[in-house]
Amino acid sequence: MCGWRGTILNVDLSSGKIDKEKLPEDMARDYLGGRGFNIKTLYQELEPGVEPLSPENILVFGTGPLNGTPLGCGRMTVTTKSPQTGFFVEGNNGGFFAPELKFAGYDIIVIRGRADKPVYLWIKDEKVEIRDASHIWGKTTWETDRIIKEELGDPEIQLRYIGPAGENLVNTSIILGNLARAGGRGGAAAVMGSKNLKAIAVRGSGGVKIARPREFQEALLEIWEDLDVDGSKDPFTRIWGLYGSPIVLRIQQEYGTLATNNGQEGVFEKVMDISGEEFLKNYVVKPKACFCCQSPACSHWCEVRDGPYAGTRTEGIQAGSTEALGSYCGISHLPAIIKGHALCNELGIGMFSTGTTIAWAMEAFEKGIISSKDTDGLELRFGNHEAMLQLIRKIAYREGFGDLLADGVKKASEKIGKGSQDFALHVKGLEYTAVEPRSSHVAALMHAVNDQGSDHTRAYPPYPPSPQAVPQEIVEKLPFDLRKASDDSIPDEKGKFLKWLFDSRATLNCLEFCLFNSRARTFADFRPFAKAITAATGMKFSADDLMEVGERVINLERSFNAREGAGRKDDTLAKRYLQEPFSKGGKAGFLPPLEELLDQYYEARGWDPETGVPTRGKLGELGLGEVADQLETLAKQMQGKHDGKD
Repeated sequence: MCGWRGTILNVDLSSGKIDKEKLPEDMARDYLGGRGFNIKTLYQELEPGVEPLSPENILVFGTGPLNGTPLGCGRMTVTTKSPQTGFFVEGNNGGFFAPELKFAGYDIIVIRGRADKPVYLWIKDEKVEIRDASHIWGKTTWETDRIIKEELGDPEIQLRYIGPAGENLVNTSIILGNLARAGGRGGAAAVMGSKNLKAIAVRGSGGVKIARPREFQEALLEIWEDLDVDGSKDPFTRIWGLYGSPIVLRIQQEYGTLATNNGQEGVFEKVMDISGEEFLKNYVVKPKACFCCQSPACSHWCEVRDGPYAGTRTEGIQAGSTEALGSYCGISHLPAIIKGHALCNELGIGMFSTGTTIAWAMEAFEKGIISSKDTDGLELRFGNHEAMLQLIRKIAYREGFGDLLADGVKKASEKIGKGSQDFALHVKGLEYTAVEPRSSHVAALMHAVNDQGSDHTRAYPPYPPSPQAVPQEIVEKLPFDLRKASDDSIPDEKGKFLKWLFDSRATLNCLEFCLFNSRARTFADFRPFAKAITAATGMKFSADDLMEVGERVINLERSFNAREGAGRKDDTLAKRYLQEPFSKGGKAGFLPPLEELLDQYYEARGWDPETGVPTRGKLGELGLGEVADQLETLAKQMQGKHDGKD
């Protein structure tokens, strides 16, 4: 195969069996790679009701046909059934692991079973072995990275690993690599930990065969021209390339949607203390980027040079860090936020979920719902960065009050009760992330209908698109009225717009092209991607073909959740987002008309408006007739059980 390497690597940790199978050509065409391969595999292999932390659950690492080329940008997807939500969870992350896996000869790794003792997987081209990891169990992610590279004698080995949080089956744990490249919110690392799998190490000496190299180069240059910091028509290209996402906080503040003190307000008075400008000026040491990325500084290596957190060194501070561990917790001390970010990465917990859960605990403390007797003596008040840092450690090791928070904000609030559920900010059990639901109609709908729970990255980017950068012939073909979709004073066209956002971003996750770089023309014009994938694989793809893949993936993800009992009842928001408007700022007084927006979205999708489940007609259009059969069979079984009880 060209583009793909054509091999699925299957690893059964229970039996120790390792085998390789050919990647089916129809799977490659219909799902492309990455996110598509993963949900296809998860749906096929898991029966409804499988316990997420049981050996029967699987963990899938998927690459795409662009990985190993400059357009792949090091992106990859990890997918499993979440112990936090009970639904599927997927995480897309960057670095250098995905191209290395392609160089070793594999498109997908599927992990099954459970090892008797801690192990790690070592992949070196054709040689694949399961190795003892007892000596690194309990180590931080950074220690694990160093020890395995020293043990195997190669500093260029690429890794994905878990920290103590994953080992301790913390629901908010994440899988990391390259020290700071993270993915799998919702407990993917807990699934990895339940399998006693500490890490996956890979080294490859091969390459990726391109069917038509000259045409591929033309497509690559066409896309890169859009990302050129000097020539791009998208004003965010240059800003993002210098500051990275921390610059977004200033934008959110201007809109009045910078979530503050657990989302009680949308304006943080001390925003400049944690702004992208402050970060770049006083803490950045050098820019960092993923494999072959065109952006000069999406990420940064940073260091705290003085004060109580002097000596803290880390990478990857993003807007999510400075919001979740900053404004959300009422914290304006940037060195403490950097320290908290470093701790989250080293211990292997997600900072979005961690910050949201700690902010909930702070509000509960200030309202007198919990006291210092509950919190191990910690004064959990907004702005107390010392307490926040102590809680991060407690969560990762499930110590004291941290054990309660380790299960996530939904379960913690249910255990505490006393009205604390009203300000526990999550969707489907997964904590709020970054783009405030009260910032716009689309943002509210995006969080509510998101099938893995609250996650803004599945409808990236978190800034207004630049229509002037998109060719007019593409604008005219968009399946929504751009003028109405862009007018946030009205709810019109938002369902159609979000459907298109979800489908198009899913397509990019299947190709494994970085969503951060989908801007300017390529935010909406997928013809260059169609040209690139056609040249890479030798298979003919049009822009419409690519969009159909994204729609197929979204429908299969929704169907996976429907098998687990999800539906319209789960497409909702926390009470705060629906009943408590901001009192000041640009969005003061706004509350989303969620039911109206849901009706729009289901209509645009062709889903049942009462259940929110894909219809047979829609699934049939996408070649998912067998999925429709399964959903109908399950529905009849559930109805039979219900009738039997009556």
